[in-house]
Amino acid sequence: MASLRKVARPPSPYADPSSPPSFALPAPLRHRLQGLRARHLGVLWTEGTSVIVCAVLAFASLQMLADWLLDLPRAVRAILLTADLGVIGWLTYRGLVLPWCQRLTTATAALRAEKAIPTLRGCLISAVQFAHAKPDDAPLSTVLVADVVACASAAASQLIPSRIIPGKRALKLAAAAFAFTALVVAALVWQSDRSGALLRRLVLSAEPLPTLTQVVAVTENLRPTIGSDVELVAKASGRLPRSGWVHLVHQGGKKESLPLSPDADDPSVFKLKILNVRRSLDYRFVLGDGRGPKFEVSPLPAPALAGLDAEEMLPAYTGLGTLPRTPASLSLLAGSTLKLRISATLPLKSATLVPRGAGEPVPMKLVGTTSASGELLIPPADLDGFSIALVSADGAPSVDDTLYRIQIIQDQPPVITLIKPEAENETITLRASPVIEFEVADDFTLTALALCYQVTTPSETEQETVSETVRIPFPLPEGAASRRISHPWPLAKITPPPAIGATLTYWIEAADNNTASGPGRSESRRQQFSIVSLEAKRAEILERIGQTGDSLKTISDKQRKLSEEIDSLVTPSPSP
Repeated sequence: MASLRKVARPPSPYADPSSPPSFALPAPLRHRLQGLRARHLGVLWTEGTSVIVCAVLAFASLQMLADWLLDLPRAVRAILLTADLGVIGWLTYRGLVLPWCQRLTTATAALRAEKAIPTLRGCLISAVQFAHAKPDDAPLSTVLVADVVACASAAASQLIPSRIIPGKRALKLAAAAFAFTALVVAALVWQSDRSGALLRRLVLSAEPLPTLTQVVAVTENLRPTIGSDVELVAKASGRLPRSGWVHLVHQGGKKESLPLSPDADDPSVFKLKILNVRRSLDYRFVLGDGRGPKFEVSPLPAPALAGLDAEEMLPAYTGLGTLPRTPASLSLLAGSTLKLRISATLPLKSATLVPRGAGEPVPMKLVGTTSASGELLIPPADLDGFSIALVSADGAPSVDDTLYRIQIIQDQPPVITLIKPEAENETITLRASPVIEFEVADDFTLTALALCYQVTTPSETEQETVSETVRIPFPLPEGAASRRISHPWPLAKITPPPAIGATLTYWIEAADNNTASGPGRSESRRQQFSIVSLEAKRAEILERIGQTGDSLKTISDKQRKLSEEIDSLVTPSPSP
């Protein structure tokens, strides 16, 4: 069998090279593909931005209009704002973030171009793939790659971005966003006196609606006691309306609208009085085009006294200490302290002693949750009684507080009774020692007792000279409450001795131990000794004796005459 010979053949232009070729896309082609990628991202971002702008303007406009018409509460505005931010965030993700994350690569840009230009017949994507081939990929024919790249480069002039990626939809959305923005800005400028406040309310400002009439709340949330009367008050500013309304929503859902008229004294004030409030209700003032905020009236049970204990702490000078007292009948010594302890029907926030007639309210000290204690100083006068005002832990005040009357007992000053001399004015010589006898008594204890006198001396100019008061103290046993004293008073020991014709005025003074409202001081009636000479006194005595003799003779004559008359009546007359 004849052996076969190997015949040498010329190398094929498509034979596999020993190593893969290494090349890059031509610069014009690469720039066209990068422009295609940029246009794609720009178109998507334009559409996304236009949608976001329209959404923001639409949400803001609709919510500002709704707020203007309905005066949306802050909580509702917060919910709507949260929903707006959620929707805008989702649109931002879909219109801006997602296009960036899914932007075209060079290969996907080539595919979009071949889809739009069928005549390329795969040469563009092939050239891109060859350019991105790795060294360890399967070997490629250099001639084949060169042909593909040449074909793609020839088609580069056909890669017009506006033809491959149309932007009509983006332009329409951008035009709509621009027109919508212009319309909204024009409306905001047109309503510039209101739009600023509405925008601030959109971002949860607490300011009222920008109406011609603003409603200023005077009363807000109220917590009266059950059964009490409540007065709702609001004030109008800006344009003052001639009338207004109060919208009430009672517990249970019942709604009521009541008309209002301006106050007679102040036309900007509107009031409504609700009698005997027993259930909760919401209220809102509507004055002109202004609407006030909503407030609530929540009646609470009133606290009341469940128990009251009283003690009187008497002043220390009395030595009596503290004594129990009955609140229904309080007769208290001036200067003493009334100590009270109360218990209430509800937990307390505060308790206050309220004097009537004199003194300021006195806060009481809370003891536990339902008890309190306090003290009230008893003045010398003007205090008629006291009441106790309570405020519960919920803030409800007590009503119709009981008035506990007080009768103030005064510590009387000492009582002095002058016994001797009996005559208010006597003549006397300096040799005499008249006896001054008197009784003195006090409610508790005497602290001072004295015989006081003044000397009045006549002068040649017919003007009298009165000396300073001289006091002769009497000793007092400790704790003495009464005394009877008989005191001989030698006038010759008076220094300087009074002259003949002088008048000695004397009296008794006493003071007690009242350190609270006193001390109490008193004095006896004032009596006088007229200083005469011995001759004048003798003449006075003789004159008195003569006057006494004349009086005795007159009495004797009257007795004799009376006896004769009696005898004439008793003795029978002789018969004719």
